[in-house]
Amino acid sequence: MAIALKNPLEINQLIRNSLIQSINTGQTDLSKNIDPSIRNSYMKGFVDSLTAGFDDNNRNIRKTEKELFPATATEQGFLLDWGVLFGINRNSSAAAIGNVLFSGTAGGVIPEGALLQRANGIQYEVQTQATISQQTINVSSVTRSGTTAILTTVENHNLASNFTIDSVQGADQIGYNVSDVQITVTGLKELTYEVSGSPTSPATGTITLTYTGAVSDVVSTTLSADSNADEGVQLALVSPIANVDDIVITTFEGLFGGLDIEDIEVLRARITERTANLVNVFAKKGLEAFITENIDGVTRVFIQDSFAPTKSANLSSLDSDADGLAIASPASAINDFIDGSFISIGGANESDLNVVSKAAFQKINGDIAFSLDVESATSGTGSIQIFYSTVPAGRVVIYFVRDNDTNIIPSGQQVQDVKDAIIDPDNEVKPANTPDEYVIVKAPVAVPVTVTFSSLIPNTEDMQSAITNSLTAFFRNDTSVGDSITQAEFDNIIFATTDSSGNTPDFSLTLPSGGISIDDGEIATLGTITYP
Repeated sequence: MAIALKNPLEINQLIRNSLIQSINTGQTDLSKNIDPSIRNSYMKGFVDSLTAGFDDNNRNIRKTEKELFPATATEQGFLLDWGVLFGINRNSSAAAIGNVLFSGTAGGVIPEGALLQRANGIQYEVQTQATISQQTINVSSVTRSGTTAILTTVENHNLASNFTIDSVQGADQIGYNVSDVQITVTGLKELTYEVSGSPTSPATGTITLTYTGAVSDVVSTTLSADSNADEGVQLALVSPIANVDDIVITTFEGLFGGLDIEDIEVLRARITERTANLVNVFAKKGLEAFITENIDGVTRVFIQDSFAPTKSANLSSLDSDADGLAIASPASAINDFIDGSFISIGGANESDLNVVSKAAFQKINGDIAFSLDVESATSGTGSIQIFYSTVPAGRVVIYFVRDNDTNIIPSGQQVQDVKDAIIDPDNEVKPANTPDEYVIVKAPVAVPVTVTFSSLIPNTEDMQSAITNSLTAFFRNDTSVGDSITQAEFDNIIFATTDSSGNTPDFSLTLPSGGISIDDGEIATLGTITYP
Protein backbone atom coordinates (compact mmCIF):
# COMPACT_ATOMS: atom_id res chain seq x y z
CA MET A 1 0.00 0.00 0.00
CA ALA A 2 1.38 3.39 -1.00
CA ILE A 3 2.21 5.95 1.69
CA ALA A 4 -0.42 8.74 1.74
CA LEU A 5 1.34 12.05 1.06
CA LYS A 6 -0.25 15.45 0.61
CA ASN A 7 0.10 17.48 -2.58
CA PRO A 8 1.60 21.02 -2.55
CA LEU A 9 -1.80 22.77 -2.28
CA GLU A 10 -2.77 20.61 0.68
CA ILE A 11 0.60 21.22 2.36
CA ASN A 12 0.34 24.98 1.81
CA GLN A 13 -3.16 25.14 3.22
CA LEU A 14 -2.18 23.06 6.25
CA ILE A 15 0.77 25.34 7.08
CA ARG A 16 -1.40 28.46 6.65
CA ASN A 17 -4.08 27.11 8.92
CA SER A 18 -1.56 26.02 11.54
CA LEU A 19 0.16 29.42 11.58
CA ILE A 20 -3.10 31.35 11.72
CA GLN A 21 -4.38 29.13 14.53
CA SER A 22 -1.19 29.38 16.59
CA ILE A 23 -0.59 33.14 16.11
CA ASN A 24 -3.99 34.76 15.63
CA THR A 25 -5.98 32.76 18.15
CA GLY A 26 -6.55 34.87 21.29
CA GLN A 27 -4.72 37.86 19.84
CA THR A 28 -6.51 41.07 20.89
CA ASP A 29 -4.20 43.37 18.96
CA LEU A 30 -5.46 42.92 15.42
CA SER A 31 -2.35 44.62 14.04
CA LYS A 32 -0.36 41.58 15.11
CA ASN A 33 -2.57 39.11 13.25
CA ILE A 34 -1.02 37.42 10.24
CA ASP A 35 -2.50 36.67 6.78
CA PRO A 36 -0.30 34.29 4.74
CA SER A 37 -2.52 34.81 1.70
CA ILE A 38 -1.34 38.40 1.08
CA ARG A 39 0.90 38.50 -2.00
CA ASN A 40 4.51 39.57 -1.51
CA SER A 41 4.13 39.41 2.25
CA TYR A 42 6.85 37.97 4.47
CA MET A 43 4.46 35.39 5.88
CA LYS A 44 3.32 34.18 2.42
CA GLY A 45 6.94 33.78 1.36
CA PHE A 46 7.65 31.87 4.55
CA VAL A 47 4.67 29.53 3.99
CA ASP A 48 5.52 28.97 0.32
CA SER A 49 9.14 28.18 1.19
CA LEU A 50 8.06 25.62 3.77
CA THR A 51 5.63 24.14 1.24
CA ALA A 52 8.36 23.73 -1.34
CA GLY A 53 10.62 22.05 1.21
CA PHE A 54 7.98 19.60 2.37
CA ASP A 55 6.95 18.84 -1.22
CA ASP A 56 10.57 18.16 -2.19
CA ASN A 57 10.85 15.81 0.77
CA ASN A 58 7.64 14.04 -0.31
CA ARG A 59 9.03 13.59 -3.82
CA ASN A 60 12.08 11.86 -2.35
CA ILE A 61 9.80 9.66 -0.26
CA ARG A 62 7.90 8.72 -3.43
CA LYS A 63 11.17 7.85 -5.20
CA THR A 64 12.38 5.82 -2.23
CA GLU A 65 9.04 4.03 -2.01
CA LYS A 66 9.49 2.81 -5.61
CA GLU A 67 12.94 1.43 -4.84
CA LEU A 68 11.59 -0.69 -1.96
CA PHE A 69 10.08 -3.24 -4.36
CA PRO A 70 11.68 -5.05 -7.34
CA ALA A 71 8.54 -4.47 -9.44
CA THR A 72 9.00 -0.69 -9.32
CA ALA A 73 12.70 -0.18 -8.55
CA THR A 74 14.63 1.68 -11.25
CA GLU A 75 17.84 0.99 -13.14
CA GLN A 76 19.43 4.12 -11.63
CA GLY A 77 18.09 3.23 -8.17
CA PHE A 78 17.99 -0.11 -6.38
CA LEU A 79 16.93 -2.64 -9.05
CA LEU A 80 20.48 -3.89 -9.66
CA ASP A 81 20.98 -4.11 -5.89
CA TRP A 82 17.80 -6.18 -5.58
CA GLY A 83 19.28 -8.57 -8.14
CA VAL A 84 22.57 -8.89 -6.26
CA LEU A 85 20.64 -9.56 -3.04
CA PHE A 86 19.10 -12.66 -4.66
CA GLY A 87 22.22 -13.72 -6.55
CA ILE A 88 21.04 -12.31 -9.90
CA ASN A 89 23.41 -10.16 -11.92
CA ARG A 90 22.52 -8.27 -15.07
CA ASN A 91 23.74 -10.22 -18.10
CA SER A 92 26.42 -8.26 -19.84
CA SER A 93 26.88 -7.84 -23.57
CA ALA A 94 29.07 -10.41 -25.30
CA ALA A 95 31.01 -10.93 -28.52
CA ALA A 96 30.10 -13.46 -31.20
CA ILE A 97 32.52 -16.32 -31.83
CA GLY A 98 32.80 -18.98 -34.52
CA ASN A 99 34.80 -20.27 -37.45
CA VAL A 100 35.30 -18.78 -40.91
CA LEU A 101 36.64 -20.34 -44.09
CA PHE A 102 39.42 -18.64 -46.06
CA SER A 103 40.29 -19.44 -49.67
CA GLY A 104 43.28 -18.44 -51.77
CA THR A 105 46.62 -19.75 -53.00
CA ALA A 106 48.48 -22.39 -51.02
CA GLY A 107 51.04 -20.74 -48.75
CA GLY A 108 49.00 -17.64 -47.96
CA VAL A 109 49.18 -16.84 -44.24
CA ILE A 110 46.32 -15.27 -42.29
CA PRO A 111 47.91 -13.65 -39.23
CA GLU A 112 46.41 -13.59 -35.77
CA GLY A 113 44.67 -10.23 -35.33
CA ALA A 114 43.65 -9.84 -38.98
CA LEU A 115 40.34 -7.98 -39.25
CA LEU A 116 37.29 -9.00 -41.24
CA GLN A 117 34.25 -6.81 -41.83
CA ARG A 118 30.64 -7.69 -42.50
CA ALA A 119 28.28 -5.71 -44.74
CA ASN A 120 26.63 -4.19 -41.62
CA GLY A 121 29.98 -2.71 -40.54
CA ILE A 122 30.70 -5.12 -37.67
CA GLN A 123 34.28 -6.34 -37.57
CA TYR A 124 35.78 -9.65 -36.44
CA GLU A 125 39.30 -10.45 -35.32
CA VAL A 126 41.16 -13.63 -36.28
CA GLN A 127 42.22 -15.48 -33.13
CA THR A 128 44.55 -18.11 -34.54
CA GLN A 129 47.04 -17.82 -37.38
CA ALA A 130 46.15 -20.08 -40.31
CA THR A 131 47.87 -21.03 -43.56
CA ILE A 132 46.13 -21.70 -46.87
CA SER A 133 46.85 -25.27 -47.97
CA GLN A 134 45.23 -28.12 -49.81
CA GLN A 135 43.15 -30.17 -47.38
CA THR A 136 41.93 -33.72 -47.88
CA ILE A 137 38.75 -34.96 -46.17
CA ASN A 138 37.78 -38.63 -46.00
CA VAL A 139 34.28 -39.40 -47.24
CA SER A 140 32.06 -42.05 -45.64
CA SER A 141 29.30 -42.09 -48.29
CA VAL A 142 27.91 -40.42 -51.40
CA THR A 143 24.34 -40.90 -52.54
CA ARG A 144 22.28 -39.23 -55.24
CA SER A 145 18.82 -37.64 -55.46
CA GLY A 146 18.15 -36.52 -59.02
CA THR A 147 21.15 -34.46 -60.07
CA THR A 148 22.19 -33.70 -56.49
CA ALA A 149 24.96 -35.72 -54.84
CA ILE A 150 24.73 -35.96 -51.05
CA LEU A 151 28.19 -36.41 -49.55
CA THR A 152 28.84 -37.40 -45.91
CA THR A 153 32.28 -36.97 -44.36
CA VAL A 154 33.91 -39.07 -41.63
CA GLU A 155 34.70 -36.01 -39.47
CA ASN A 156 33.27 -32.48 -39.35
CA HIS A 157 34.25 -30.88 -42.65
CA ASN A 158 34.29 -27.19 -41.50
CA LEU A 159 33.17 -26.04 -44.94
CA ALA A 160 30.57 -23.48 -45.98
CA SER A 161 27.87 -23.10 -48.59
CA ASN A 162 28.86 -21.38 -51.85
CA PHE A 163 32.50 -22.44 -51.36
CA THR A 164 34.24 -24.00 -54.36
CA ILE A 165 36.11 -27.22 -53.57
CA ASP A 166 38.99 -28.59 -55.66
CA SER A 167 37.57 -32.04 -56.25
CA VAL A 168 35.72 -35.17 -55.22
CA GLN A 169 37.69 -38.22 -56.35
CA GLY A 170 37.88 -41.98 -55.86
CA ALA A 171 34.32 -43.01 -56.67
CA ASP A 172 33.99 -46.07 -58.88
CA GLN A 173 31.05 -44.32 -60.55
CA ILE A 174 32.88 -41.54 -62.40
CA GLY A 175 29.80 -39.28 -62.42
CA TYR A 176 30.47 -38.49 -58.76
CA ASN A 177 34.08 -37.44 -59.42
CA VAL A 178 34.10 -33.68 -60.04
CA SER A 179 36.51 -30.74 -60.02
CA ASP A 180 36.09 -27.07 -59.11
CA VAL A 181 32.48 -27.45 -57.99
CA GLN A 182 30.46 -25.23 -55.66
CA ILE A 183 28.95 -26.93 -52.62
CA THR A 184 25.94 -26.42 -50.36
CA VAL A 185 26.51 -27.37 -46.72
CA THR A 186 23.55 -29.13 -45.04
CA GLY A 187 25.20 -30.43 -41.87
CA LEU A 188 28.42 -30.61 -39.89
CA LYS A 189 29.31 -33.77 -41.82
CA GLU A 190 27.09 -33.40 -44.88
CA LEU A 191 27.12 -31.32 -48.05
CA THR A 192 25.68 -31.50 -51.54
CA TYR A 193 26.89 -30.74 -55.05
CA GLU A 194 25.51 -31.15 -58.55
CA VAL A 195 26.42 -34.07 -60.84
CA SER A 196 25.68 -34.87 -64.47
CA GLY A 197 24.27 -38.12 -65.71
CA SER A 198 22.75 -40.76 -63.43
CA PRO A 199 25.56 -42.54 -61.56
CA THR A 200 24.46 -45.51 -59.47
CA SER A 201 23.56 -44.68 -55.87
CA PRO A 202 25.23 -45.15 -53.45
CA ALA A 203 28.75 -44.55 -54.71
CA THR A 204 31.46 -47.11 -54.05
CA GLY A 205 35.22 -46.79 -53.75
CA THR A 206 37.65 -44.92 -51.49
CA ILE A 207 36.35 -41.40 -51.89
CA THR A 208 38.02 -38.18 -50.78
CA LEU A 209 37.21 -34.48 -51.00
CA THR A 210 39.94 -31.88 -51.45
CA TYR A 211 39.86 -28.12 -51.15
CA THR A 212 42.37 -25.31 -50.88
CA GLY A 213 41.70 -23.09 -47.90
CA ALA A 214 42.04 -22.59 -44.16
CA VAL A 215 39.69 -22.42 -41.20
CA SER A 216 40.26 -20.04 -38.32
CA ASP A 217 38.29 -18.90 -35.31
CA VAL A 218 37.18 -15.28 -35.00
CA VAL A 219 35.69 -13.03 -32.34
CA SER A 220 33.63 -9.93 -33.01
CA THR A 221 35.06 -6.60 -31.89
CA THR A 222 31.51 -5.44 -31.13
CA LEU A 223 29.63 -6.78 -28.11
CA SER A 224 26.07 -7.20 -29.37
CA ALA A 225 23.51 -9.66 -30.70
CA ASP A 226 23.97 -8.03 -34.14
CA SER A 227 27.42 -9.61 -34.30
CA ASN A 228 25.86 -13.09 -34.68
CA ALA A 229 25.74 -14.44 -38.24
CA ASP A 230 24.20 -17.39 -40.05
CA GLU A 231 26.14 -20.00 -42.00
CA GLY A 232 27.38 -18.84 -45.39
CA VAL A 233 27.56 -15.12 -44.56
CA GLN A 234 30.32 -13.31 -46.42
CA LEU A 235 32.94 -11.23 -44.60
CA ALA A 236 35.68 -9.17 -46.24
CA LEU A 237 39.31 -8.63 -45.25
CA VAL A 238 39.80 -5.07 -44.01
CA SER A 239 43.38 -5.10 -45.30
CA PRO A 240 44.48 -7.33 -48.23
CA ILE A 241 46.71 -10.31 -47.48
CA ALA A 242 48.99 -11.82 -50.12
CA ASN A 243 47.65 -15.09 -51.59
CA VAL A 244 44.46 -14.87 -49.53
CA ASP A 245 41.12 -14.09 -51.18
CA ASP A 246 39.37 -10.97 -49.86
CA ILE A 247 36.00 -12.74 -49.32
CA VAL A 248 35.68 -15.07 -46.31
CA ILE A 249 32.65 -17.27 -45.49
CA THR A 250 31.20 -18.33 -42.13
CA THR A 251 31.08 -22.11 -41.63
CA PHE A 252 28.00 -24.24 -40.92
CA GLU A 253 27.53 -23.30 -37.26
CA GLY A 254 27.77 -19.59 -38.07
CA LEU A 255 28.92 -16.97 -35.57
CA PHE A 256 27.09 -17.19 -32.28
CA GLY A 257 27.12 -16.05 -28.65
CA GLY A 258 26.82 -12.32 -29.34
CA LEU A 259 24.56 -10.64 -26.76
CA ASP A 260 23.20 -7.17 -26.08
CA ILE A 261 23.33 -6.03 -22.47
CA GLU A 262 20.25 -7.47 -20.79
CA ASP A 263 17.13 -5.34 -21.14
CA ILE A 264 16.25 -3.86 -17.77
CA GLU A 265 12.69 -5.24 -17.90
CA VAL A 266 13.99 -8.74 -18.61
CA LEU A 267 16.24 -8.41 -15.56
CA ARG A 268 13.26 -7.21 -13.51
CA ALA A 269 11.25 -10.24 -14.63
CA ARG A 270 14.04 -12.59 -13.53
CA ILE A 271 14.25 -10.92 -10.13
CA THR A 272 10.50 -11.04 -9.55
CA GLU A 273 10.46 -14.69 -10.73
CA ARG A 274 13.15 -15.52 -8.18
CA THR A 275 11.43 -13.69 -5.32
CA ALA A 276 8.17 -15.48 -6.16
CA ASN A 277 9.86 -18.92 -6.29
CA LEU A 278 12.29 -19.24 -3.40
CA VAL A 279 12.74 -22.98 -3.87
CA ASN A 280 15.36 -25.70 -3.77
CA VAL A 281 17.89 -24.89 -6.51
CA PHE A 282 17.78 -28.46 -7.88
CA ALA A 283 13.98 -28.35 -8.16
CA LYS A 284 12.51 -27.38 -11.55
CA LYS A 285 11.99 -23.70 -10.81
CA GLY A 286 15.34 -23.46 -9.07
CA LEU A 287 17.21 -25.09 -11.96
CA GLU A 288 15.51 -22.84 -14.50
CA ALA A 289 16.48 -19.77 -12.50
CA PHE A 290 20.06 -20.96 -11.96
CA ILE A 291 20.67 -21.68 -15.65
CA THR A 292 19.15 -18.47 -17.03
CA GLU A 293 20.90 -16.37 -14.40
CA ASN A 294 24.36 -17.92 -14.65
CA ILE A 295 24.78 -18.95 -18.30
CA ASP A 296 24.89 -16.00 -20.68
CA GLY A 297 22.52 -16.29 -23.64
CA VAL A 298 20.19 -18.97 -22.23
CA THR A 299 16.63 -17.67 -22.44
CA ARG A 300 14.34 -20.67 -21.91
CA VAL A 301 14.87 -23.92 -20.03
CA PHE A 302 12.74 -27.08 -20.25
CA ILE A 303 13.16 -29.69 -17.54
CA GLN A 304 11.88 -33.25 -17.60
CA ASP A 305 11.93 -35.82 -14.81
CA SER A 306 10.37 -39.22 -14.21
CA PHE A 307 7.33 -37.63 -12.55
CA ALA A 308 6.15 -35.42 -15.42
CA PRO A 309 4.75 -37.17 -18.53
CA THR A 310 6.56 -36.51 -21.80
CA LYS A 311 4.51 -38.84 -24.03
CA SER A 312 1.01 -40.26 -24.36
CA ALA A 313 -0.60 -43.30 -25.99
CA ASN A 314 -4.10 -44.67 -26.48
CA LEU A 315 -5.17 -47.75 -24.54
CA SER A 316 -7.16 -50.63 -26.00
CA SER A 317 -8.18 -51.82 -22.53
CA LEU A 318 -7.73 -50.99 -18.86
CA ASP A 319 -8.73 -53.49 -16.17
CA SER A 320 -8.16 -53.81 -12.44
CA ASP A 321 -8.55 -56.80 -10.12
CA ALA A 322 -9.97 -57.05 -6.61
CA ASP A 323 -6.54 -56.31 -5.12
CA GLY A 324 -6.32 -52.98 -6.97
CA LEU A 325 -3.72 -54.07 -9.53
CA ALA A 326 -4.46 -52.36 -12.84
CA ILE A 327 -3.31 -53.58 -16.24
CA ALA A 328 -3.21 -51.10 -19.13
CA SER A 329 -2.98 -52.53 -22.64
CA PRO A 330 -1.64 -50.00 -25.21
CA ALA A 331 -3.40 -49.89 -28.59
CA SER A 332 0.07 -49.81 -30.17
CA ALA A 333 3.32 -51.08 -28.71
CA ILE A 334 5.16 -48.64 -26.41
CA ASN A 335 8.84 -49.32 -27.01
CA ASP A 336 10.34 -46.51 -24.93
CA PHE A 337 8.61 -47.19 -21.60
CA ILE A 338 10.96 -47.23 -18.61
CA ASP A 339 10.15 -49.49 -15.67
CA GLY A 340 9.70 -47.54 -12.46
CA SER A 341 8.69 -44.32 -14.20
CA PHE A 342 5.50 -42.54 -13.25
CA ILE A 343 2.32 -42.65 -15.31
CA SER A 344 -1.03 -40.92 -15.36
CA ILE A 345 -4.29 -42.27 -16.80
CA GLY A 346 -7.07 -40.08 -18.20
CA GLY A 347 -10.30 -40.45 -20.13
CA ALA A 348 -11.80 -43.41 -18.27
CA ASN A 349 -15.49 -43.12 -17.44
CA GLU A 350 -14.71 -44.90 -14.16
CA SER A 351 -13.12 -42.23 -11.96
CA ASP A 352 -11.15 -44.72 -9.86
CA LEU A 353 -9.14 -45.70 -12.95
CA ASN A 354 -8.01 -42.12 -13.69
CA VAL A 355 -4.78 -41.71 -11.72
CA VAL A 356 -1.90 -39.24 -11.44
CA SER A 357 1.80 -40.04 -10.86
CA LYS A 358 1.68 -43.76 -10.24
CA ALA A 359 4.85 -45.86 -10.42
CA ALA A 360 4.48 -48.55 -13.10
CA PHE A 361 6.33 -51.35 -14.83
CA GLN A 362 5.97 -52.99 -18.22
CA LYS A 363 5.18 -56.69 -18.55
CA ILE A 364 6.85 -58.91 -21.14
CA ASN A 365 3.76 -58.76 -23.38
CA GLY A 366 3.90 -54.95 -23.43
CA ASP A 367 1.07 -54.30 -20.94
CA ILE A 368 1.74 -51.76 -18.19
CA ALA A 369 0.90 -52.57 -14.57
CA PHE A 370 0.34 -50.21 -11.64
CA SER A 371 -1.55 -50.09 -8.35
CA LEU A 372 -4.78 -48.19 -7.73
CA ASP A 373 -5.74 -46.39 -4.53
CA VAL A 374 -8.85 -48.57 -4.26
CA GLU A 375 -9.22 -52.35 -4.38
CA SER A 376 -11.90 -52.90 -6.97
CA ALA A 377 -12.31 -55.18 -9.97
CA THR A 378 -13.19 -52.78 -12.79
CA SER A 379 -13.06 -52.71 -16.58
CA GLY A 380 -12.48 -49.26 -18.01
CA THR A 381 -14.62 -47.66 -20.68
CA GLY A 382 -14.21 -44.48 -22.69
CA SER A 383 -11.36 -43.03 -24.73
CA ILE A 384 -8.58 -43.85 -22.31
CA GLN A 385 -5.01 -42.59 -22.60
CA ILE A 386 -1.82 -43.28 -20.70
CA PHE A 387 0.67 -40.48 -20.10
CA TYR A 388 4.23 -41.54 -19.29
CA SER A 389 7.75 -40.21 -18.93
CA THR A 390 10.76 -41.36 -20.93
CA VAL A 391 13.11 -40.14 -18.18
CA PRO A 392 14.51 -42.88 -15.90
CA ALA A 393 13.80 -42.59 -12.19
CA GLY A 394 16.25 -40.31 -10.40
CA ARG A 395 17.42 -38.63 -13.60
CA VAL A 396 16.70 -35.15 -14.83
CA VAL A 397 16.79 -34.14 -18.51
CA ILE A 398 17.41 -30.47 -19.26
CA TYR A 399 16.81 -28.83 -22.62
CA PHE A 400 17.42 -25.14 -23.30
CA VAL A 401 17.39 -22.62 -26.13
CA ARG A 402 19.10 -19.30 -26.87
CA ASP A 403 16.39 -17.13 -28.44
CA ASN A 404 18.67 -14.13 -29.00
CA ASP A 405 21.15 -16.12 -31.12
CA THR A 406 20.66 -16.48 -34.87
CA ASN A 407 20.23 -20.21 -34.28
CA ILE A 408 18.29 -20.76 -31.06
CA ILE A 409 19.52 -24.38 -30.76
CA PRO A 410 22.67 -24.50 -28.59
CA SER A 411 25.94 -25.93 -29.83
CA GLY A 412 27.63 -28.95 -28.27
CA GLN A 413 30.00 -26.71 -26.30
CA GLN A 414 27.12 -24.60 -24.98
CA VAL A 415 25.34 -27.77 -23.82
CA GLN A 416 28.50 -28.87 -22.03
CA ASP A 417 28.88 -25.44 -20.40
CA VAL A 418 25.42 -25.76 -18.85
CA LYS A 419 26.09 -29.25 -17.53
CA ASP A 420 29.47 -28.20 -16.13
CA ALA A 421 27.83 -25.33 -14.24
CA ILE A 422 25.18 -27.62 -12.73
CA ILE A 423 27.55 -30.36 -11.57
CA ASP A 424 30.27 -27.96 -10.35
CA PRO A 425 30.33 -28.52 -6.56
CA ASP A 426 31.32 -24.89 -5.98
CA ASN A 427 27.92 -23.79 -7.32
CA GLU A 428 26.09 -25.99 -4.77
CA VAL A 429 23.32 -26.91 -7.22
CA LYS A 430 23.46 -30.69 -7.61
CA PRO A 431 22.95 -32.74 -4.44
CA ALA A 432 26.10 -34.61 -3.44
CA ASN A 433 24.33 -37.99 -3.63
CA THR A 434 23.22 -37.45 -7.26
CA PRO A 435 25.72 -38.92 -9.79
CA ASP A 436 26.86 -36.53 -12.52
CA GLU A 437 25.53 -38.89 -15.19
CA TYR A 438 22.02 -38.49 -13.74
CA VAL A 439 22.07 -34.87 -14.95
CA ILE A 440 21.38 -35.07 -18.69
CA VAL A 441 21.65 -31.83 -20.66
CA LYS A 442 20.57 -31.83 -24.30
CA ALA A 443 19.96 -29.47 -27.19
CA PRO A 444 16.41 -29.85 -28.50
CA VAL A 445 15.96 -30.86 -32.12
CA ALA A 446 14.55 -28.00 -34.17
CA VAL A 447 11.46 -28.72 -36.26
CA PRO A 448 11.21 -25.82 -38.74
CA VAL A 449 7.60 -24.95 -39.55
CA THR A 450 7.02 -23.84 -43.15
CA VAL A 451 4.24 -21.27 -43.51
CA THR A 452 2.64 -20.83 -46.93
CA PHE A 453 -0.28 -18.48 -47.51
CA SER A 454 -2.66 -19.25 -50.38
CA SER A 455 -4.50 -15.94 -49.80
CA LEU A 456 -4.07 -12.85 -47.61
CA ILE A 457 -6.20 -9.71 -47.37
CA PRO A 458 -4.83 -7.07 -47.11
CA ASN A 459 -1.72 -8.46 -48.79
CA THR A 460 0.44 -5.43 -48.02
CA GLU A 461 4.04 -5.16 -46.92
CA ASP A 462 2.79 -3.70 -43.62
CA MET A 463 0.53 -6.70 -42.93
CA GLN A 464 3.18 -9.21 -43.98
CA SER A 465 5.67 -7.57 -41.62
CA ALA A 466 3.14 -7.63 -38.77
CA ILE A 467 2.40 -11.34 -39.31
CA THR A 468 6.11 -12.17 -39.50
CA ASN A 469 6.68 -10.36 -36.21
CA SER A 470 3.75 -12.18 -34.55
CA LEU A 471 4.97 -15.61 -35.66
CA THR A 472 8.57 -14.81 -34.70
CA ALA A 473 7.45 -13.76 -31.22
CA PHE A 474 5.36 -16.94 -30.81
CA PHE A 475 8.14 -19.33 -31.83
CA ARG A 476 10.68 -17.52 -29.65
CA ASN A 477 8.51 -17.23 -26.55
CA ASP A 478 5.62 -19.69 -26.46
CA THR A 479 6.88 -22.99 -27.86
CA SER A 480 8.09 -25.80 -25.61
CA VAL A 481 10.04 -29.01 -26.02
CA GLY A 482 7.71 -31.86 -26.92
CA ASP A 483 4.63 -29.63 -27.31
CA SER A 484 2.64 -29.98 -30.52
CA ILE A 485 0.71 -27.01 -31.94
CA THR A 486 -2.88 -27.39 -33.06
CA GLN A 487 -4.00 -25.79 -36.30
CA ALA A 488 -6.48 -23.60 -34.39
CA GLU A 489 -3.73 -22.38 -32.07
CA PHE A 490 -1.49 -21.54 -35.01
CA ASP A 491 -4.27 -19.80 -36.97
CA ASN A 492 -5.19 -17.71 -33.93
CA ILE A 493 -1.69 -16.23 -33.81
CA ILE A 494 -2.27 -14.80 -37.29
CA PHE A 495 -5.91 -13.82 -36.63
CA ALA A 496 -4.76 -11.80 -33.58
CA THR A 497 -2.28 -9.78 -35.69
CA THR A 498 -2.95 -6.14 -36.53
CA ASP A 499 -0.92 -3.94 -38.87
CA SER A 500 0.01 -0.31 -38.19
CA SER A 501 -3.38 0.83 -39.54
CA GLY A 502 -5.31 -1.47 -37.20
CA ASN A 503 -6.28 -3.97 -39.91
CA THR A 504 -6.67 -7.68 -39.08
CA PRO A 505 -5.94 -10.30 -41.73
CA ASP A 506 -8.32 -12.49 -43.71
CA PHE A 507 -6.26 -15.43 -44.91
CA SER A 508 -5.99 -19.09 -45.83
CA LEU A 509 -2.97 -21.38 -45.46
CA THR A 510 -1.59 -24.18 -47.56
CA LEU A 511 0.95 -24.97 -44.82
CA PRO A 512 0.85 -25.90 -42.03
CA SER A 513 -2.20 -28.08 -42.43
CA GLY A 514 -3.77 -30.12 -39.66
CA GLY A 515 -1.49 -28.86 -36.91
CA ILE A 516 2.20 -29.29 -36.14
CA SER A 517 3.28 -32.56 -34.56
CA ILE A 518 6.24 -32.27 -32.19
CA ASP A 519 7.83 -35.33 -30.59
CA ASP A 520 9.68 -35.64 -27.28
CA GLY A 521 13.00 -33.80 -27.48
CA GLU A 522 11.88 -31.59 -30.37
CA ILE A 523 10.85 -27.94 -30.46
CA ALA A 524 8.98 -26.08 -33.19
CA THR A 525 10.90 -23.24 -34.84
CA LEU A 526 9.84 -20.77 -37.51
CA GLY A 527 10.86 -21.85 -41.00
CA THR A 528 10.23 -20.10 -44.31
CA ILE A 529 7.17 -17.83 -44.70
CA THR A 530 5.77 -17.51 -48.23
CA TYR A 531 3.15 -14.85 -48.88
CA PRO A 532 0.85 -14.91 -51.94
